[in-house]
Amino acid sequence: MTDAAKQGRSEHWAAMWGQGLPRGAAFDTGDACVALSAWLQAHPAPGGGARALVPGCGRGYDTGALAAAGYNAVGLIWPRQ
Repeated sequence: MTDAAKQGRSEHWAAMWGQGLPRGAAFDTGDACVALSAWLQAHPAPGGGARALVPGCGRGYDTGALAAAGYNAVGLIWPRQ
């Protein structure tokens, strides 16, 4: 990928987040990832302080689902520039 293409992608994301992304718009489903939710139902938390890290957690839907399933879940998000 060229540097110009990389810069174009960065500008696209910056513009999207800069305008504010409403719930349910673009890739925001307003809930935890369907695959994660299905996995959590099929595989109960192992207990004993099981931990989960969600980098780039956005609004924290997946982090919340993991916590609700019994994980000590932490979500990380990078601040806007």
